[in-house]
Amino acid sequence: MFYLSNKEKPYWYKAQRVKRGTTSKGEPYTFINICHKDKQDGDKYKNATVTVWGDVDMQEGDSIAIYSVTGVNYKETESGFKKFISLQITAGNFKVKPAEEAEQKKQVAPKTAPQQKPKAAPSDDELYGGADDNELPF
Repeated sequence: MFYLSNKEKPYWYKAQRVKRGTTSKGEPYTFINICHKDKQDGDKYKNATVTVWGDVDMQEGDSIAIYSVTGVNYKETESGFKKFISLQITAGNFKVKPAEEAEQKKQVAPKTAPQQKPKAAPSDDELYGGADDNELPF
Protein backbone atom coordinates (compact mmCIF):
# COMPACT_ATOMS: atom_id res chain seq x y z
CA MET A 1 0.00 0.00 0.00
CA PHE A 2 1.35 3.42 -0.95
CA TYR A 3 0.44 6.48 1.10
CA LEU A 4 -0.16 10.06 0.04
CA SER A 5 1.90 12.63 1.87
CA ASN A 6 0.48 15.60 3.74
CA LYS A 7 2.03 18.75 5.19
CA GLU A 8 2.43 17.22 8.65
CA LYS A 9 3.90 13.88 7.55
CA PRO A 10 5.53 13.21 4.18
CA TYR A 11 5.96 9.58 3.09
CA TRP A 12 9.23 9.26 1.18
CA TYR A 13 9.75 6.59 -1.45
CA LYS A 14 13.17 5.83 -2.94
CA ALA A 15 13.47 6.01 -6.72
CA GLN A 16 14.77 2.73 -8.11
CA ARG A 17 14.80 3.88 -11.74
CA VAL A 18 14.19 7.21 -13.49
CA LYS A 19 13.39 7.42 -17.22
CA ARG A 20 12.79 10.66 -19.12
CA GLY A 21 11.35 11.13 -22.58
CA THR A 22 9.16 13.25 -24.79
CA THR A 23 5.74 12.56 -26.27
CA SER A 24 4.96 12.73 -29.98
CA LYS A 25 3.79 16.32 -29.41
CA GLY A 26 7.16 17.23 -27.88
CA GLU A 27 6.00 17.45 -24.25
CA PRO A 28 8.36 16.00 -21.62
CA TYR A 29 7.45 13.17 -19.25
CA THR A 30 9.27 11.30 -16.47
CA PHE A 31 8.70 7.72 -15.29
CA ILE A 32 9.87 7.01 -11.74
CA ASN A 33 9.88 3.42 -10.43
CA ILE A 34 9.44 3.26 -6.66
CA CYS A 35 9.48 0.34 -4.24
CA HIS A 36 7.99 -0.09 -0.80
CA LYS A 37 7.99 -2.96 1.73
CA ASP A 38 4.45 -3.55 2.96
CA LYS A 39 4.40 -4.88 6.53
CA GLN A 40 0.63 -5.44 6.46
CA ASP A 41 0.91 -7.91 3.59
CA GLY A 42 3.53 -10.26 5.00
CA ASP A 43 6.63 -8.12 4.37
CA LYS A 44 6.19 -8.23 0.59
CA TYR A 45 7.65 -5.59 -1.68
CA LYS A 46 5.27 -3.44 -3.72
CA ASN A 47 6.44 -1.75 -6.90
CA ALA A 48 4.83 1.17 -8.70
CA THR A 49 5.58 3.48 -11.59
CA VAL A 50 4.93 7.17 -10.97
CA THR A 51 4.27 9.16 -14.15
CA VAL A 52 4.88 12.89 -14.07
CA TRP A 53 3.89 14.89 -17.15
CA GLY A 54 6.89 17.18 -17.08
CA ASP A 55 10.66 17.12 -16.72
CA VAL A 56 11.69 16.26 -13.15
CA ASP A 57 15.21 16.96 -11.90
CA MET A 58 15.68 13.59 -10.20
CA GLN A 59 18.29 10.83 -10.16
CA GLU A 60 18.19 7.17 -9.12
CA GLY A 61 18.46 6.92 -5.33
CA ASP A 62 16.65 10.21 -4.68
CA SER A 63 13.42 10.17 -2.67
CA ILE A 64 9.97 11.38 -3.73
CA ALA A 65 6.92 12.33 -1.67
CA ILE A 66 3.59 12.31 -3.53
CA TYR A 67 1.02 14.91 -2.39
CA SER A 68 -1.72 14.49 -5.00
CA VAL A 69 -2.67 11.80 -7.51
CA THR A 70 -4.51 12.55 -10.74
CA GLY A 71 -4.84 8.95 -11.95
CA VAL A 72 -4.22 5.31 -11.04
CA ASN A 73 -4.02 2.23 -13.25
CA TYR A 74 -4.00 -1.17 -11.49
CA LYS A 75 -3.44 -4.39 -13.38
CA GLU A 76 -3.06 -7.93 -12.03
CA THR A 77 -1.84 -10.78 -14.22
CA GLU A 78 -1.29 -14.43 -13.38
CA SER A 79 1.45 -16.60 -14.81
CA GLY A 80 1.52 -20.13 -13.51
CA PHE A 81 1.38 -19.94 -9.73
CA LYS A 82 2.63 -16.35 -9.47
CA LYS A 83 0.63 -13.13 -9.49
CA PHE A 84 2.15 -9.97 -10.92
CA ILE A 85 0.74 -6.59 -9.94
CA SER A 86 1.34 -3.51 -12.04
CA LEU A 87 0.49 -0.16 -10.44
CA GLN A 88 0.85 3.08 -12.39
CA ILE A 89 0.30 6.37 -10.58
CA THR A 90 0.04 9.78 -12.23
CA ALA A 91 1.21 12.42 -9.77
CA GLY A 92 0.04 16.01 -9.82
CA ASN A 93 1.93 17.42 -6.83
CA PHE A 94 5.16 15.96 -5.43
CA LYS A 95 8.42 16.87 -3.71
CA VAL A 96 11.90 15.49 -4.45
CA LYS A 97 14.67 15.04 -1.86
CA PRO A 98 18.18 14.42 -3.23
CA ALA A 99 20.04 11.34 -2.00
CA GLU A 100 22.95 13.45 -0.68
CA GLU A 101 20.62 15.27 1.70
CA ALA A 102 19.32 12.00 3.14
CA GLU A 103 22.87 10.65 3.56
CA GLN A 104 23.99 13.79 5.41
CA LYS A 105 21.15 13.41 7.92
CA LYS A 106 22.09 9.76 8.51
CA GLN A 107 25.76 10.65 9.11
CA VAL A 108 24.94 13.42 11.59
CA ALA A 109 22.37 11.47 13.62
CA PRO A 110 24.29 8.48 15.06
CA LYS A 111 26.69 9.51 17.80
CA THR A 112 28.59 6.78 19.58
CA ALA A 113 31.22 6.81 22.27
CA PRO A 114 34.80 6.51 21.03
CA GLN A 115 35.98 2.93 21.19
CA GLN A 116 39.23 2.01 22.88
CA LYS A 117 41.63 -0.52 21.47
CA PRO A 118 42.01 -3.63 23.61
CA LYS A 119 45.40 -3.95 25.24
CA ALA A 120 47.31 -7.17 24.77
CA ALA A 121 48.08 -9.03 27.97
CA PRO A 122 51.80 -9.69 28.41
CA SER A 123 52.65 -13.36 28.12
CA ASP A 124 55.87 -15.04 29.10
CA ASP A 125 54.79 -18.45 27.76
CA GLU A 126 56.40 -19.69 24.59
CA LEU A 127 53.93 -20.69 21.91
CA TYR A 128 56.18 -23.05 19.95
CA GLY A 129 59.51 -24.69 20.69
CA GLY A 130 58.92 -24.96 24.41
CA ALA A 131 60.43 -27.49 26.78
CA ASP A 132 57.61 -30.06 26.37
CA ASP A 133 57.57 -30.19 22.53
CA ASN A 134 59.27 -33.60 22.50
CA GLU A 135 56.45 -35.19 24.48
CA LEU A 136 53.60 -34.38 22.07
CA PRO A 137 51.52 -37.48 21.16
CA PHE A 138 51.20 -36.69 17.45
